[in-house]
Amino acid sequence: MFFQQVWSSPRFRTARSLPCETTVTLKIGRLASRHGKTLKLIGRIRAEHLPELKRQIAASAPSALELKEVALVDAEAVRFLSACESEGIHFEHCSAYIRDWIVKERGIKNELLGGSAAGVTIGSPIFDV
Repeated sequence: MFFQQVWSSPRFRTARSLPCETTVTLKIGRLASRHGKTLKLIGRIRAEHLPELKRQIAASAPSALELKEVALVDAEAVRFLSACESEGIHFEHCSAYIRDWIVKERGIKNELLGGSAAGVTIGSPIFDV
């Protein structure tokens, strides 16, 4: 993957390609809290991370996900988090934009399935593959 950087000046315009390193964007840690086991998530949660996150949840059976240091999520991650919550996993320090997105996704899902957007939560098991 390359990032192209362009410089402009009155005399010339040039471009050069710089290599961009791909790094892991999600870190998963295990914590013991007063509510039981907690998985701490740090960074970005994307669809490509969900299989490993599902394995970690299956292995540790956490009661909560610590989301304070989650910077970004994609749509698949939001659907996954919604399913986790429907299965009884609590969120600690969930940012407002993630919470709002989960609520909106549930409303859309409920409307598509004929439920009520306010009240009925229709969830699916998080471990279906």
